[in-house]
Amino acid sequence: RVQRYHSSLEFKKHKRKWSDTPVPAFLNQNGDPYTEKSVSKLIKKLSKRALKLGLINSPLSPHKIRHGFGAMLLNSEDLGKSQLDRLLLLQQCLGHESLDTTQKYTKIPVGVWEKFEDHNGVPLKRYQLMKKLKDRTRVKRKH
Repeated sequence: RVQRYHSSLEFKKHKRKWSDTPVPAFLNQNGDPYTEKSVSKLIKKLSKRALKLGLINSPLSPHKIRHGFGAMLLNSEDLGKSQLDRLLLLQQCLGHESLDTTQKYTKIPVGVWEKFEDHNGVPLKRYQLMKKLKDRTRVKRKH
């Protein structure tokens, strides 16, 4: 989906104004980067829609998504040889100065990990999780 977005005429048009600096991954309709406030509003709007459609059971927030990212990274064996490697990577990704702050992401509530495992209890790889998410959220187009 991101490749399709980056290939779109609209993105290419807005990308031109960023010739002197790195282009943000996502631009709004004016060609500006999304603000923290606009991302929060978008997540709130999409969360309401997903709740209404029964795709999720409780509202989402940027903070929940951040924690979900942290949990997935810590559980991804393909992103480091050890739990410490993944914890240090997560610290860098989240911009935490203290590893103590990052360690809070290791305390995942009971019942959450099952969503990251297959029916045999084997942890799913990131690509499997992303495929599962893509399949659940895919919008079917009417032709």
